[in-house]
Formats: sequence, C-alpha cells, structure tokens
Amino acid sequence: MTIRKDRVTIEPVDGTVLSDFLDTDWFSGFTPGMTFEEAEQQHGRPNNYIIGSDVLVNEYWMPAARVAIAHRPRNTPSSRIPPWVLSVFPTNVDYRSVLRFSISKHIDYPANLDSHIDSRLLIEILNTKGDPWVLVYVVGTPGRVESIDCIPK
Repeated sequence: MTIRKDRVTIEPVDGTVLSDFLDTDWFSGFTPGMTFEEAEQQHGRPNNYIIGSDVLVNEYWMPAARVAIAHRPRNTPSSRIPPWVLSVFPTNVDYRSVLRFSISKHIDYPANLDSHIDSRLLIEILNTKGDPWVLVYVVGTPGRVESIDCIPK
C-alpha cells in the first residue's frame, strides 16, 4: 500500500479478489463489466437514462446507493477506458464503511481536505497487472464516499 497526500494506492497480490478490499454489498448485485442487457435481465429497467456525446449511462436507484452502468460505444483501441464501467454513488457513507477494516485502518483521512471543497482523496485498488481496478473518491467531512468506479479486469 502506498499512501500519499491525496492518493492511496493498493497493489494486491495474485489470487486477491475485490471483496478482500471492498464491501461489495454496495454494488447491490451489479458486477464490474456488466452490460445494459445483463443489468436489465437481473434488475429490471433502469430508473434513468443519460445520453452524452461519448457515453451512454443507465442508472438504477437502489436503497443505499445510485448505481450507474456507463458504456462508451466509440471506445478506441488506444483508449485506456474500457467500454463498460460500473459506478456506485452511496448516500452519505463514510469511506470506512466501504473499505474492509484491514485497509481502512491504515488510512488517515487528510485534515486539509475538509477545508477544500474541490479536494478529493483517491483510493485506488490496482489489479494484478497494475491497471486501475477500483477507484474510490472520498470528499468533504468526515470522508464521505462520492463514488466507487469499478473497471473490469
């Protein structure tokens, strides 16, 4: 684990699974890499659709969080962003409720983030190839989770 002022990077060893680091209950049954069709088969029609210039998003409003599946249909081979990204937006949740205690006990939330509204703490969990696997954005007081972005391996 590498800890800097505004970023925590966790590099798991081979054989590690996401649930070793993160409480995956926040995903409400959605999985990284899930397509619109798979989500609709398991969870029904989305509550909201967003159409952007380079992204389509289906949103589901779950009891503890808003879940978004984003698809970039114009994904180019040179782009590092995969075509399907799962994002979870918990409602007023402290980062210690999202991360496993074995991880969160090592993170001292920076006090200076409390006074800067645009500041964020990024908790980055890498996959075994070194690419981002999960990005947890933490903002404000006392370290509220803004979003959990899951990038399929």
